[in-house]
Amino acid sequence: MKKLHIKKVLAMFLAVALVVPSSASNLTASAATTQESNDDSAIPEGYTPIYDAADLYAIRNDLEGKYIMMADIDLSEATAPGGELDTGNGWDPIQDFAGTLDGNGHYIKGLTIYGDPKSEYVGLFGYSNSKIKICNLGMIDVSINIERTSSRSGQTAALLVRGGGYYSFETEIENCFVTGQISSNKGVVSGVCVYNCSCKNVYNLVKISYTSDTDNNYTAGIGFDVVSRRAYNCGEINNGDGNSKNGKPIKGIARYDDGYSYYLKGNSGDEDDATPLTKTQMKNAKFYTGFDFENTWFIDPYSNYPYPQLRSCPQKRINSIEVTKQPNKTVYQQGENFDFTGATLHLIYEDGLEQDVLLTKDMIGSYDMNKIGKQSIPISYCGLAETSLDITVKETAVDKVQLNKSQINLYKGKTETLSATITPSNASNKQIAWSVVKGDCVTVDNNGTITANKKGTATVRAASANGKYADCVVTVQVPCILLQLTNTNIKFKKGETKSISDTIGYVMSPLDCTDSVTWKSSNDKVLQINDNESMLGLAAGKVTVTGTTTSGTTAVANVTVQRDMSEFTVTGVSNKYYTGKAIKPKFAVSDGTTTLKENEDYNVTYESNTNVGTANIKITGIDPYVGTIEQSFQILPVAEEITPDDSSSGNGGSTITAPAKVKIRKITAGKKKLTVTWKKVAGARGYRIQIARNRAFTKSLKTYNVSANTSKKVFGRLKKKTTYYVRINAFCNDEDGNKLVGKYSTVKKKKTK
Repeated sequence: MKKLHIKKVLAMFLAVALVVPSSASNLTASAATTQESNDDSAIPEGYTPIYDAADLYAIRNDLEGKYIMMADIDLSEATAPGGELDTGNGWDPIQDFAGTLDGNGHYIKGLTIYGDPKSEYVGLFGYSNSKIKICNLGMIDVSINIERTSSRSGQTAALLVRGGGYYSFETEIENCFVTGQISSNKGVVSGVCVYNCSCKNVYNLVKISYTSDTDNNYTAGIGFDVVSRRAYNCGEINNGDGNSKNGKPIKGIARYDDGYSYYLKGNSGDEDDATPLTKTQMKNAKFYTGFDFENTWFIDPYSNYPYPQLRSCPQKRINSIEVTKQPNKTVYQQGENFDFTGATLHLIYEDGLEQDVLLTKDMIGSYDMNKIGKQSIPISYCGLAETSLDITVKETAVDKVQLNKSQINLYKGKTETLSATITPSNASNKQIAWSVVKGDCVTVDNNGTITANKKGTATVRAASANGKYADCVVTVQVPCILLQLTNTNIKFKKGETKSISDTIGYVMSPLDCTDSVTWKSSNDKVLQINDNESMLGLAAGKVTVTGTTTSGTTAVANVTVQRDMSEFTVTGVSNKYYTGKAIKPKFAVSDGTTTLKENEDYNVTYESNTNVGTANIKITGIDPYVGTIEQSFQILPVAEEITPDDSSSGNGGSTITAPAKVKIRKITAGKKKLTVTWKKVAGARGYRIQIARNRAFTKSLKTYNVSANTSKKVFGRLKKKTTYYVRINAFCNDEDGNKLVGKYSTVKKKKTK
């Protein structure tokens, strides 16, 4: 008993010494670190660095601080029975932590807790009622063996027992893993965390052994009451003969789950909220839906651990990497593609494993195949270790220089930029020197921009550094500023051809300009331009002729192509009977193709067109129609009408009888109209048709005369649903123009619709 008491006293003294920073150096080499980083510039602002076990233990001095590990820490001997940090039950869990611990990719190895600890919350960190963040940390070879002899049940986990906030899950455990073994005979046991944690990108390899003779006990691989996001469990969960209620690979009760949790089938009980995978599936990234294998996770098929590892904290680290065989090709021409075929790497892991592997594209860093000389290409394996290989890039000479134009025309004062193409396209030195090798009318700058200074011809050259070149001949022209026409209003006859230079005439300014003029008619059907030299009148009309210089200056002349009225014929004029009023017969003026319009193409005046005798029509053209044509007709005295029973003997001695009685064939009713058809009568010169609303033909009487060529008349605009009466007689003329009328037809009636 005395020996045990002394041991407890020493343990308590050691714990106090570790809390005091000045005593931290008392720890011996048994708690030394590996993979240490001495680069203080890597310490984030506001963080306290942790280099050894003393620094780790001293977190208790400032439970709200931010800490970052700068080295691996081995607690195997220090927390073992009799070790420097053994308080009688191994490591004393840090309680009430409220800060941040960034593992920075380092390990805490060999954490040991045993027996019946005084605290109910057993792990690296115990109980906390605050928001905590633990990240980028590996807990390896954890050894926790709890044998409760008291009534306390307790809660056990390798990393953290309980985070702050009841069911708020504000405590974050991210990019962490745990390995080793945990055994307990009471309470709740988890590999990573027990309560109130959000576990993201974590995995558990801890083997959990559990025996208990009481109820209300739980085991879980990742955590009991946690939020699981992108996690997996390979740790074996063995309940033995105990009364554990779960034995779940991921968790016992999940408040939230994103569905991206997995476990190795056969190492624990099944779970509805996680996906079981076989050993073969666990080695293949495609089975881990939701895992980010570009930035967070990776699988190293050559290491002793074939399952996913964390990039920020790899489980199997590499001590060294070496290029043992160079690529088949190490010398290149500038611009060639890098070919890594044949290269191999030799990997040496921390655990002593050595592997020779082929170099693959994903291992190769950045390089520049256009950079002349020797360069080292960085090689990285899974982001765990780096080396490099050397290649040599040789210069590629210019074989040909080609310009986009070999000839150009430029106006004085204007610019144009040439572009040069180098062959081959991967030539090392693509610099081009521009110069004027002949003539003094242009200048050229270093970008190939040519400026035209005066009228003339010059040769511009683009040359490479090794003497290859291409030339462009430049002709400098002087643009026209003003195009002045001599005549702007021209008239000539259809069919005539006129010289443009003689008829219109023009002068360009300045007088030394080099432009030419192109002429265009606004209507080629009226005026045709031939060979840009002459104009041919094709039809009467008015057009504009536009002259446009090469530089875009324009001028317009008005051209009228005229046509004489004598080329047209008047048709439709016939003799008329005297009416007592001025007679203006309808007629047409046409050449057989074109029919002119009155008041648009010509004006009409009449002479002696009222009384009996000869009347005259004078038709005068309106520009572009010129000249006058005349046409006469006779106004006849009113003819005597002869009754149906009469006959007439003309001056020639012949006798003409009035036409026979007309027979109405049919009257058809329509909506507010009637259609009448009748049988033609021999010798008739026309028909007189009367329509009225009573049989006596006194009410609404209308009389119509129609040609002898027709046998049909349509009466429109009648009253709807009204009865009308119709009668028809035929008439003819004797030699003296007297009208002979036949008897009326039988009266017919019809009702409109």
